Amino acid sequence: MIRFFGILVILVFLTGCNKRLIYLNQDNIDINAFKFDYFTAKAKLIYTNGDQKLSAVANLRIKSDSLIWISISPGLGIEAFRIKLTTDSVFLLDRIDHNYMKSSYREFSNFYGFNLNFKWIQAIMLGNPLSSNKRLGVNKEQEGTFYDQNEGPFLIRNFIGDKSNKLEKISIKNSLAKYEIAINYGNFSRVNEQALLPFYIKFVLTFLEKQQSSKQIDINIKSVNLPDKILKFPFNVPAKFLKD
Repeated sequence: MIRFFGILVILVFLTGCNKRLIYLNQDNIDINAFKFDYFTAKAKLIYTNGDQKLSAVANLRIKSDSLIWISISPGLGIEAFRIKLTTDSVFLLDRIDHNYMKSSYREFSNFYGFNLNFKWIQAIMLGNPLSSNKRLGVNKEQEGTFYDQNEGPFLIRNFIGDKSNKLEKISIKNSLAKYEIAINYGNFSRVNEQALLPFYIKFVLTFLEKQQSSKQIDINIKSVNLPDKILKFPFNVPAKFLKD
């Protein structure tokens, strides 16, 4: 279960920032999208699976469009997992079981039962639209706008807040795999007086037909930095670790 906690964080460590704010205007809906070079953050994570609850601290580093690095420490500041995502592969260093994993996104998705790719992960982390496909319907409500999109087997529902001009809710349904992902963004704050970020994110994975409880991660961002210098992304596998 702890391993699943580390894996699930790959999908949902959701935050974004930049130094250059861009506006996307599609069908008269303005959505703030972000561009950045390097980014770091620290967050508290709470993972809930039925009656089980685990907490951890995560440190995040990103090189835009290239690499995502996450270090997860469940307690006492001791690292349990280190995760590295490139555009084509997933790497996981498990210090609890003394092993490591390298997988393509296709292999990872087939094994864990939900689709995963770098483009979607980065979009979710930035609060950006997952798809540029045609909107199926646009519905204006009191505090924002809903619109739906199809992306292969996925039905994506987006909610854009009027005040934030950001994605505040996303739901993703997979008609083939029978699961639903719901993401809520909140506690929006500005970084460097430019970028509006969600400092609270809730991620819920629900299996529609299997007898499994929903899995949830609550993320509270504690600090964000926008370094000008090149970041390092260390991922050294100890010689005694076994490949999973």
